[in-house]
Amino acid sequence: MLTFQISLSVNDYQAFLETVYLDTAKTRQLKQNTGMILFMALMSCFYTLILYLKEKVTTLYWIVTIFCFTYFIYLLLRRKYTFRFLHKIAAKTQAKNFTKNSDNQSFFDPKTYIISETGIQVSSPLSDGQIYWKGFVKRKDTPTHIILFVTQFTGFIFPKHKIPDMPAFGKMLDTHISFHAQVGNEIAV
Repeated sequence: MLTFQISLSVNDYQAFLETVYLDTAKTRQLKQNTGMILFMALMSCFYTLILYLKEKVTTLYWIVTIFCFTYFIYLLLRRKYTFRFLHKIAAKTQAKNFTKNSDNQSFFDPKTYIISETGIQVSSPLSDGQIYWKGFVKRKDTPTHIILFVTQFTGFIFPKHKIPDMPAFGKMLDTHISFHAQVGNEIAV
């Protein structure tokens, strides 16, 4: 059994939102649509090349097409970073708005976590609760946080730097909620 107390910060909540935004189906669909547009632009450039070789298009048209092709290749290379940047802005804005609302202040109150063989028990000044290991649907490890999702958009946020015994915590999670879980819920990591 492992017990510790954590008070979340605005940055912790922002990291959670970024993870949720980057992982949603809408984001994956948007990336697919962008990829399809880039593929169609590439095919258009090849078609223009064929027409140019058959001398059916002007040089100016060819130059414009090459410029567009180069720009689309640039977008293709920057696509991953562009989406990440936009999600960071959205997450930062939502986190700021969340903290401005006084009704949400209890989210940042200190909470005591008890990690046991059955699950995670959470105690705060306002409530107590427990979720069993089989209640988690996804685990996401980032460089700074571990997020255990109970739905696609809600979960427990554990800042790695605030967990006193990170090796023991990691071992407990690996035992109960990992791709190769020995006990409990086997989920995609």
